[in-house]
Amino acid sequence: MPAPAIPEPTLNLAVDKTLTLPIAGHLAHTYTECAHIFNPIHTDRQVALAAGLPDIILHGTATLAVAVSAIVDACLGGNAARVTRLGGRFAAMVLMPSQIELQISELEGGRIAYRVLNAEGQEAISQGFVVYR
Repeated sequence: MPAPAIPEPTLNLAVDKTLTLPIAGHLAHTYTECAHIFNPIHTDRQVALAAGLPDIILHGTATLAVAVSAIVDACLGGNAARVTRLGGRFAAMVLMPSQIELQISELEGGRIAYRVLNAEGQEAISQGFVVYR
């Protein structure tokens, strides 16, 4: 099934809602353990610095989970079972602790477009979409 039609680029979204979401300093460690996604750039500062990163970074999938959870709460009455498809492009790092800005555009036809900005104002997730019933 092809991806749903979403306005490109999401940088030009007609934003209906903006949410500021906190990113706790321990979130990468918690996510690593819960998701069983073990990559030391997310949990070991020395490894992250040796890889050229500014510090440990949040997993892209953790950023996605935070954003989609907020979309479900804000737009779908907290009912995650309504989501039938989702996606986005991981585009920039999220450091911890920090906050992200979630910009949501409710489209017709059971679609939501979104983007996530990191604390530096860069698109951490671009071209985001949620399809729901």
